[in-house]
Amino acid sequence: MKFYPRLLFILGLLFFKIVNGQDHIFYVSPNGNDAYEGSFEKPLQSFNKVVDVISALGKDKNIKVLFRGGTYYLAHTINLSSTVSRTGTATLSFEAYQNEKVVISGATKLTDLDWKPWKNGIYKTNVSETSFMDQLFVDNALQIKARFPNYDEERPIRGGRGYQVARDGPDKRYDGWLGFDADQFSTKNWSQPTTGLLHVFQSHNWGNMQYRIKAIDRAQNRILLGEGGWQLQRKYGIAKGSPFFVENILEELDAAKEWFFDAAGKVLYYYPESPDTLSGASIEVAGLETLIKVGNAGESAVRGIVLRGLRFVQTKSVFMEPYEPLGMGDWSIHRSGAITFENTVRCVVEDCDFEDIGGNGVFFTKYNLKDTVRNSRFSQIGESAVCFVGDSNAVKDYITWNDIELSGRSSEESKRKIDHSAGPKTVDYPQFCVVENCLASDIGLYGKQVAGVLIAMSKAIKVAHCTIYDVPRAAICINDGAWGGHVIEHCDIWNTVRETGEHGPFNSWGRNRFWPYDGKGLTKKQVFLDAEDAVVLRNNRIANSRKSISAGNWAIDLDDGSTNYEIYNNLCLGSTLKLRDGYFRKVYNNIFVSAVPMGWHVWPQNSDDEYKHNIMAIAGTVPGEQQATDFFLKPISMPKNIKWGNEVDSNLYYNANFINPYFSPDVKINTWIESGYDAHSVFTDPLFRDPVNGDYSVKRGSPAEHIGFENFPMDDFGHTMSRIVPFEGSFSKMLKVTLLPDRRGGQMYYTLDGSQPTLSSLRSTDGKLTIRESTVVRMQTFKNGSPIGFECRAAFNKTATVTHPSWFDAIVRNKPVMHVKGKKNEQKMLWQGALLTEINDGDMVDATGGFTEGVFVKDVPKDARAASFGLKSSDIIIAIAQFKTTKLADFENKQKALKGKIKLTVLRGYQKVELYVDL
Repeated sequence: MKFYPRLLFILGLLFFKIVNGQDHIFYVSPNGNDAYEGSFEKPLQSFNKVVDVISALGKDKNIKVLFRGGTYYLAHTINLSSTVSRTGTATLSFEAYQNEKVVISGATKLTDLDWKPWKNGIYKTNVSETSFMDQLFVDNALQIKARFPNYDEERPIRGGRGYQVARDGPDKRYDGWLGFDADQFSTKNWSQPTTGLLHVFQSHNWGNMQYRIKAIDRAQNRILLGEGGWQLQRKYGIAKGSPFFVENILEELDAAKEWFFDAAGKVLYYYPESPDTLSGASIEVAGLETLIKVGNAGESAVRGIVLRGLRFVQTKSVFMEPYEPLGMGDWSIHRSGAITFENTVRCVVEDCDFEDIGGNGVFFTKYNLKDTVRNSRFSQIGESAVCFVGDSNAVKDYITWNDIELSGRSSEESKRKIDHSAGPKTVDYPQFCVVENCLASDIGLYGKQVAGVLIAMSKAIKVAHCTIYDVPRAAICINDGAWGGHVIEHCDIWNTVRETGEHGPFNSWGRNRFWPYDGKGLTKKQVFLDAEDAVVLRNNRIANSRKSISAGNWAIDLDDGSTNYEIYNNLCLGSTLKLRDGYFRKVYNNIFVSAVPMGWHVWPQNSDDEYKHNIMAIAGTVPGEQQATDFFLKPISMPKNIKWGNEVDSNLYYNANFINPYFSPDVKINTWIESGYDAHSVFTDPLFRDPVNGDYSVKRGSPAEHIGFENFPMDDFGHTMSRIVPFEGSFSKMLKVTLLPDRRGGQMYYTLDGSQPTLSSLRSTDGKLTIRESTVVRMQTFKNGSPIGFECRAAFNKTATVTHPSWFDAIVRNKPVMHVKGKKNEQKMLWQGALLTEINDGDMVDATGGFTEGVFVKDVPKDARAASFGLKSSDIIIAIAQFKTTKLADFENKQKALKGKIKLTVLRGYQKVELYVDL
């Protein structure tokens, strides 16, 4: 008789579970043993082992794996394949035992380190455990790769002392060099520049790039670059003014917390804050990119996996891994996360915490159906928090900016091959998935073209009750119009677009089959080939009071091609709405309070857009401007001699700056109405109920009632876990603070001395708190003696004076004054019958597609000579003959001296066109 030890082990486990009346419950503990049976008394030790055991069990039963408190270091990614999938409604859950703190780490803990003084406060040690180091943690705190300029603790993001700006560059991916200012740049001699990495912002400020350093040329003041630059799309690269820093250079190790790893010699160099720091310190290095992979391509779908109450930490960065350009959005992305789902159904991430993640948090790639992320927190994330990205092979006529701008694929070639059937080609995309009641902040530590939630090539994704703030670009980004049906609701968004420009806290593109990248006109009949179902934005609060880094900065930014949207019951503070070229956008019952006017740019004729029952309150001064805003709308390159959209009416407009504002820069209100718009609208104070305390609903009897506006809740934005309102801030005398418990129930305990709240801390029954001194408030909801959700923390600083955004002060002051409209000092000229002007503000930059230089063709009448040689409205003249025309003055001066047949180079859409004119 043969003896099968593994089979007998598994049968013994099953017998144990049945005899003890437990429905397949396994225990895992750092103090366990993988030779044990997995009981409470004799737990297993490793994640890998419990997965191995479960793979041999039936798939129709509920199985629960309970992890005891402690840190589980993973040597390899945990693969939850079809062998552990469930059937029917059964689930396999991996969760923390009774709220014990369970940490799943992608790091390796270094041991037996023998630190020796090296020089200048730096220590070194030999390392035997690894030959790769990407992120280093000392006592769980992320340390800094040796870099220049040094890291700025006070302002670590762009704009701080941790960046320099490029003197010049090729401005074309993939860049070969960066020019630096020799008077400002490091003078240290780099013995091995090839270990270095360059982090640099793209010239148009749409994101950043990373390159390996090939060499440094001190004679020409250039850093020569190797591989990299794939971390975003579009052709633009490094140019004059691009912020940058370099890292991973040994000679730049000169500040506390910096480190460098000599991979060849396996020597770690570290500059501790003090020598005592190293005594008994826990030293960990991130090694894994993905902690858990659920599902695999080529297998049957994995169903019913639940991850609950776990903390995921310490994965490596991914920016030098292969990236994939996403179809006609500006993104490229690396398809992985700390948790990656592929080919899954009905899986859940719940009550999980993600911190110190080098790449993306949770990534749903290709086919995923009815999966959910809920009640979870994301902070200190290298890239994006949650991503839904379908398979490009599911998209008909798939094309990327890399295909067009780097590989030279022509528009005519694309049009000849277009597939006119609607919908996707396959089911390999996320669909009917949910992100709800989540908190994301401090993401985009490495990548800057990132989002709290990214949706690309997906269907019917719901994002609800999410709080997203402190991010470099969008809070929520929809990359394309395939295939719609998404719902974004009850989210609370602020302090976004901190390091990039020409973007909004909510941003979307829709450059699918109907949208021509050659600028030759949209094809309305093709709109619903991809944008099958409407995208709904409702009941969100979006605050956006930052000065734009470049171009516009709207709260809701519907960029190129965004089509089939329904936008209602949103409160937008500090900025407003942009509608670029697209169709079927219904915007109603929203409140906009801002110094920023709406941006309506390059609509097609008969767009069927609707704008009604909204409150538009203009107040204060756009950050960076001198003049208070005196109009509501800034249209650029809109249709001529035809009505815009389907309906613009029954709105309330109020200007808190001036009694007699204009509607748009050169159009009086009466002229606007006579043109066929807003015949039933009113221009008056909406009578907000309590804007000082964030209530922008209107009082009973408000004139807004007469235009069909209906109040919507002002207290249902963002996550519903423990909250402190306001979330932070300054005050001068005293401040009333509100504590809100987790909606799942429980009691609130808080501290005012910076300590962690426990059941022994102060208890709040009414949630009311008055602060009179600078204070750090920490609060936690406890239910049945255990914490529920996450602790929240808010710092309040008492100051002599408090500065508010100008729009807030103007609304609260509510004393508009008489205004005399002065003449605009717009630079313009008539040439060959065409009206030319400069690209001179954010709206113009946005309307042109991000171009900051060139001569903008504002109007070309049909009978103008310019029309006869092919010049069109909205063209951008970038050269006349062999001369570049970055400004109107360049063009004016050069054209005077030219005679004969002259070539005119223009940008039309996103492609160059050559025209010829006889002068």
